[in-house]
Amino acid sequence: MFQKSILHLDLDAFFAAVEVRDNSALKGKPLIIGGKSGRGIVASCTYEARRFGIHPAMPMQMAVRLCPDVIVLRGDYDKYSRHSKVVTDMIQEKAPLFEKSNIDEFYLDLTGMDRHVGCWKWSQELRTNIMQETGLPISCGLSVNKTVSKIGTEESKPNGQQLIQAGKEKQFIAPLSTRKLPGVGVQTFRKLALMGVRKIKTLSEIPPQLLQREFGEKGKNLWQRANGVDHSVFICSAKAITSFKSLATFSLPISVSLALIIPSFNSFLAISNSLMTL
Repeated sequence: MFQKSILHLDLDAFFAAVEVRDNSALKGKPLIIGGKSGRGIVASCTYEARRFGIHPAMPMQMAVRLCPDVIVLRGDYDKYSRHSKVVTDMIQEKAPLFEKSNIDEFYLDLTGMDRHVGCWKWSQELRTNIMQETGLPISCGLSVNKTVSKIGTEESKPNGQQLIQAGKEKQFIAPLSTRKLPGVGVQTFRKLALMGVRKIKTLSEIPPQLLQREFGEKGKNLWQRANGVDHSVFICSAKAITSFKSLATFSLPISVSLALIIPSFNSFLAISNSLMTL
């Protein structure tokens, strides 16, 4: 059986990065993309803005108070969608199986590729190609599951890359704040803090029954992720399935195609069946 290899890609500060790329005068300056009305929120911001404590989803009024000199742009979602499609098309052309989880975020299942091309080498080359083609910064993390790969990406930002070797997942995430776990929002973080749980290592040592009592079914998921375990499946678009089917026609050498197809075949069938019922 092949060792799972999951790559996570995230375009850094995507909306803001597009604007900086298109207008060099914005480079190195605190910039916010978002609504300018009283109820507007920050959709994206440069890392220069983040140094003032500004972050996505923050109320715009608060962000401006933190940095009165910040540049505020309403943004152009159509333009960002076009750039996202360019990246999506590049990934679709090269990846055996992928999931687009957001306009700027992707998961790729590279399981089996190590036998022929090397997952990490392939991932680095893909990241470089995307940056060269789009002129946009992108970070990535590679591990055995979605959760750890996403954390790896976040820890490598801005514009970095992180490889977490198989068997090192728990060791890698243990010293981090529980806020770093995907799915841990403000309320869950606060409740864990009130329980004296601020690090992922501490969370991983709590009996899962206790977490289930406090958080319901989510508690089991919290315990698994804190221990570096994530069995979540890929949710592929129709285009990804089409890409996978074209791979199955052996457009690659047969030995390489089989190495890519076999480990994810059951997942592929399940996804195909679910799509047919829509």
